[in-house]
Amino acid sequence: MSAPYLTICILCVLLGIAFLYRFCLVFQSSREGYETGASKTIGSREIQMDYYTIEENENGLLAVLADGMGKEAGGRIAAKTVIRVFKEIFGTYNMADHPSYFFRKAFQTAFLDSFKTKHCFIKIV
Repeated sequence: MSAPYLTICILCVLLGIAFLYRFCLVFQSSREGYETGASKTIGSREIQMDYYTIEENENGLLAVLADGMGKEAGGRIAAKTVIRVFKEIFGTYNMADHPSYFFRKAFQTAFLDSFKTKHCFIKIV
């Protein structure tokens, strides 16, 4: 057996082991699931107007970030309204059937609920 032939055989075996290891890692990570987490800071603002939620049920996972804007309390109220509406609708509606309907209904409900308060509105971007 010549040296180049032996070198090629060893490299092929090592490459095969690397592919097998990579396959095992992918298979293992797909079975473990996931973790969620969130964090926020007030930054340079006097008032924190950003709100978030991470909800999970049998239909899936929903993460919502609402960025309250403005200097008055209206931004905080609008952000809380969006979070509340999304949580309520996600808990009662199977969004896997029609995701576009779920989001349309959630945004429209949040928009209409924001008119119930005096100083806030929701701008959908």
